[in-house]
Amino acid sequence: ITGGLMVAAFICHFNIFRIDGELRATERRKIRRIVHIAIPGIATTIYITGGLMGYFYFGGSVQNNVLVNFHDNPLMSVARVALSLTNTFKLPLIVSPLRVSLQEVAPGIMNKCPILEVAGLLALVFFTALGLGSLSKALGL
Repeated sequence: ITGGLMVAAFICHFNIFRIDGELRATERRKIRRIVHIAIPGIATTIYITGGLMGYFYFGGSVQNNVLVNFHDNPLMSVARVALSLTNTFKLPLIVSPLRVSLQEVAPGIMNKCPILEVAGLLALVFFTALGLGSLSKALGL
């Protein structure tokens, strides 16, 4: 289960290739250092700590989404809103590279109307998420 959650946590990592390509040579060393500190150091530590704390607090009855375990807790409601906003603002980081990839595959089709392209991709993401209902289905958990 943890492996699938870790993959979902780092879903936008593919953007680093485009960012790296746009950096000057002197700045590439800095970004590599930042990435090596942020992903294995900070992000992984936070995810593992959060997972372990949920398990220690709730034991075997912990849900996939640990926030579900906290019923009627105002602080956890704030956390749910913050998580929702984070996921909402993460969408452009996923849709923009997808649009660029589709433009490279089908240049004649995808360069007609950028607003409709993005709206179509967002609709595709929305209805896919609606149809799945849970990451467990997508990740095979």
